[in-house]
Formats: sequence, C-alpha cells, structure tokens
Amino acid sequence: MNGSILKDKGITMIFLLRYFIRMMLPALIVFTVFIIMIFVFYTPFIEKQHMKNRENSCRYLVDVVIDYLYSLNEDVSRGILSEKEAKERAFRRIRSLRYGSENRDYFWIINSGGVMIMHPFRSDLEKKDPSKTEAPDGQALSRLMQEMSFLANTNTGGATIKYIWNRWDNLSEFGTKVSFVKKFQPWGWIIGTGVYTDEAEKEIKNLKWKFIFLSILLGLFSSSVSLMLSYRAGISGRKEEEARQLLIEKIGRAHV
Repeated sequence: MNGSILKDKGITMIFLLRYFIRMMLPALIVFTVFIIMIFVFYTPFIEKQHMKNRENSCRYLVDVVIDYLYSLNEDVSRGILSEKEAKERAFRRIRSLRYGSENRDYFWIINSGGVMIMHPFRSDLEKKDPSKTEAPDGQALSRLMQEMSFLANTNTGGATIKYIWNRWDNLSEFGTKVSFVKKFQPWGWIIGTGVYTDEAEKEIKNLKWKFIFLSILLGLFSSSVSLMLSYRAGISGRKEEEARQLLIEKIGRAHV
C-alpha cells in the first residue's frame, strides 16, 4: 500500500517537474534576454546619459550665475552700483552658492589671465601666482588655470574640462572632476562649476542595484507563476494519464 502511494507520488512529481520545466523555459529565456539587455546595452547608455545630464546641469547653473552678473552689470551701467560694489556683491553671493543632493557643490572664479580670484574652500589659492603653486595633480596650478582660460576665451558658449581636484571636505583627498567653464565678457571673469565623476558613478551603482533587485523580483514572480501553472498542468496531466490507463485496462478486459 505504502509502495503504491510512494509510486503515485513519484509519478505525480515527474509530471510536475516535466510541466515546470516546460513552463519555465520560455520565462527563463525572456529573463536572460532581459538581463543581457539591461546590463550590456541599457546600463552603459544610462551611465553615459547620466554623466551628460550632470554636465548639462553644470552648464545651466553657470549660465544662471552669468545672468546674475549681467543684472549686476546693468545696475553699474545705470549708476545704481559702482563696479567695485557690484563685484564685491557678486563675490559674496557666488561664494555662498551651493547645490546638489548633499548641498556641497559650488562655483569658483578665475580671471582671463588664469589667476584664481574666488574659491569657496581654497581661499589659499586666491590671487596667488599659479605658476608658483602646486595643483592637486602635482603639477603647477598655472597649467590647469591656463587650460581653463583658453577654453573659456576661445569658446563663447563655454566648454567642459576634466582634471584632478581636492575634495571640499578633505583637502588631502582627491577626485576626478568634470567641470564647465564660461567667460563673463564685461568683467573678464571665468565662472566654473563641476561634479566629481565617482559621485556620478555612485549614483549609477545605486541604479544598477535597483535594476538587480527588480530583476530578482521579476525572476521570482516568473518562477512562482510557472510553478503554479505547472502544478495545475501536472495534476491535470496526471488525471488524464490515469483516465487513459483506466480506459486501456477496460478495453483489455473487454477483449478478454
């Protein structure tokens, strides 16, 4: 009796396994294609697009600051402010500006000759000869300042530059930074702001984990649905098989 029950259970499990594999295979193929599409094609595209969006954000914010400078310059033309007063007001305002998810991204100003005239946390560089100052990459600061000046002076719409710079909260630490620089022609100021690439990569990493989590949920959902359907199909198939065997036995007895 027990042997018969175990045999029936074994047969039922075989039916379930057969239908589960049959139901799961298409879902597994779709899931695999989905994973490949996400991590081979979609994620690199998102990474590139995300970095481009960050660069565009820097461009927009620099334009906002330059619009502010134009408004101050208008006040100078109308005699409301002296140029000295307008510049002092601009220094104070731009020095205090912060943005970003952690409210720690900032702006700086250099002149057309490549001298730093305002930096929120590197005040030690302000109005210093850049050729006698070492940059975070170990080279003379004048090299970076001249490159920024050249880009801003030769591109009226501004330009992007990539370089090594200090962390604002720890000067002994460095990171690769992508910045946008643009010249405010009336005063000869070059306004810049940027983002550290590893911070953008961290955001992308968080996005990847979200994709992985969603993929796992999708896989579990597909497996659950397939298991349920295969169970129903297995039970149905088992009953059909039993009915077929019973029919064969009846026909056999009738012939006897």
